[in-house]
Amino acid sequence: MKKLLLVFILFLGFQNLGLAATKKHLATFHQSGNKELSKLYLVSNKKGDIIRFYFKNYSSSGKLDKTVKISLRELKKGKVVYRQKGTDVITLTSENISRHNGGHITIKFLKEWNAFSDNVFKKFEVELDRLGDQWILKREGRRFNTMVADVYTWGIHRFNIIK
Repeated sequence: MKKLLLVFILFLGFQNLGLAATKKHLATFHQSGNKELSKLYLVSNKKGDIIRFYFKNYSSSGKLDKTVKISLRELKKGKVVYRQKGTDVITLTSENISRHNGGHITIKFLKEWNAFSDNVFKKFEVELDRLGDQWILKREGRRFNTMVADVYTWGIHRFNIIK
């Protein structure tokens, strides 16, 4: 009983310090030609500041395949969030991410897989903005939460914003 009371008191204390976490869905990434999808989530504290991100990959049957946890430090270095057959397909990077204000996020993606030479990668730039306690993604000033990766046999041709 004393342990339960202690846990409850610590929980209340963490909430008052702004440490209680809230998960917010930022975007859904669909793949053209199949039903596989990925979802990007932001986890924030009670003050609304970023704690971490999650990138969840789902199979075409809707089953969760993998969850990738991304800290701000990892995002600054670059974090592979989708890998297929040992090849990095999607990497998220941000050189200027701030837990208070967001920043630019680069989505580096496999444009063309090559068996006998270097793979070709392209970049897709988005911006994570804070509006009060809300977080939004934008591309060229346009708000979005759904994208489609136009995939083909050797990689991703491009990303298209849907809404």
